[in-house]
Amino acid sequence: MIGNYIVGGNKGGSQKVFKYKNAKNKLDLEMPIIVHPGLVPTLGIKEK
Repeated sequence: MIGNYIVGGNKGGSQKVFKYKNAKNKLDLEMPIIVHPGLVPTLGIKEK
């Protein structure tokens, strides 16, 4: 699963937004994209 990392927001701070948590969320390719932490080791993704 992929989602967006949103900096700031109405409550301040940053948040990770995934569609499975809220069906109204849409992937925004203009924002930073993240992979669900549970899939990182399975997919062999390395952090930069």
